[in-house]
Amino acid sequence: MLGESVKKTLTRELTIIAHPKSLTEETIEFLTKNRKKHPGKTSLVFHLIDPDSNQKVTLRTLEKPLELNDELLQFLQERRDWQIRVQSS
Repeated sequence: MLGESVKKTLTRELTIIAHPKSLTEETIEFLTKNRKKHPGKTSLVFHLIDPDSNQKVTLRTLEKPLELNDELLQFLQERRDWQIRVQSS
């Protein structure tokens, strides 16, 4: 239970580093539904990097942060081509 408490209360930011093509409609739909189902205090940040053109775009939630939850963690573990960073308080 301590781990659950830490995930929910001490996670300040979840950063996803990915190629823009890896953001599919299915991915956006899952993240949107998950955020609505699990509102919380964790900001979501995307660093979309295209190594071919050497360009980077950063997208950050300004409102409606989410809660780090098991369903989201499972989803992220399945994304082998993403780099995930979790920043805690």
